[in-house]
Amino acid sequence: MPWKRADIKTSIQHREDVRTGPPFFKPESGKKDKFKKTYFRALPPREDHPNDDFYLWVRIHYGVGANRRTVLCVAGEEKYCAVCEDNLRLKREGRADEADDRRWQYRALLNVVEIDSDGKAVDDAVLVWSCPKQLLVDLLNKIEDGVPEDEQDVTDPDTGRDLVLSKRGKEDRTRYEIAIEKRATALNGGDYEELLEGLHDLTEVYSPIEPERMKLLLAPADPFEEGEFRALPEGRKPDEEEEEEEEEEEKPALKTATKEARRATTPARRRPVPASAPAAPAPGSKKDAKELEREAQRERLRRQLSELDDDSEDEDKDAEEGDAE
Repeated sequence: MPWKRADIKTSIQHREDVRTGPPFFKPESGKKDKFKKTYFRALPPREDHPNDDFYLWVRIHYGVGANRRTVLCVAGEEKYCAVCEDNLRLKREGRADEADDRRWQYRALLNVVEIDSDGKAVDDAVLVWSCPKQLLVDLLNKIEDGVPEDEQDVTDPDTGRDLVLSKRGKEDRTRYEIAIEKRATALNGGDYEELLEGLHDLTEVYSPIEPERMKLLLAPADPFEEGEFRALPEGRKPDEEEEEEEEEEEKPALKTATKEARRATTPARRRPVPASAPAAPAPGSKKDAKELEREAQRERLRRQLSELDDDSEDEDKDAEEGDAE
């Protein structure tokens, strides 16, 4: 038998096996600019978390490079941030709006689990939430002001509280509201051991990008590939080396043309050089298109220098007449 029946349940379960980073919590907005509620639970910190907070503050740059990547800002602590430096360049060039779009923003990273209205975990997956700064501040204020002091640990798996996030709009018109359920409940109905084993290391969600790779990321998009954004090393354009070689070959020819033109326009022979088209190659001649182009350049230089000499001769005459008067 050349085939076997697929197990759809395991196929669905294994869909995240190739994920390179943690799955993110992405609550949806309501339709027609209405709020949509998403229930979730904030989880306690991992044992190796750098402090006792249940979140981690980070600074993020959005919209970096041609592919508009999200990268960690590493400025501070004597570290150099290539994006911050490039933003200064944009401001010096009068492109402050572009720099403002990429300026760093505070985000709080949290381990969370989405739940249904009955408090049961959805997909049994621990997610990372990149929470806007002000939204987390609002949550902490509500915990401080609205929850009894002995019940304020909303992340406790036994006596914590479910949270409700309401969201509407998108992009710069997104609006959030966050609320805390009044009743303390156990996480996932008390079946939470496996969830807590899946807590993500928040310090590794965004890793610093190596300087050389950041140069590629900040390079402009390839202008020669329409419809496709590809970062080029240090701004190099395709075939740049070949173009430079051609320029080096043409420089001696231009220098020779300049000398010949100046010999033809010495003070003793200040007469317009009659315009003439470059001679056509004789039958069997080995002259190619590049040599013909160089001859045309020489002819253009002769004309220009001749016109300059005529103009200077007229100016000399005017000066002499003025002196005579």
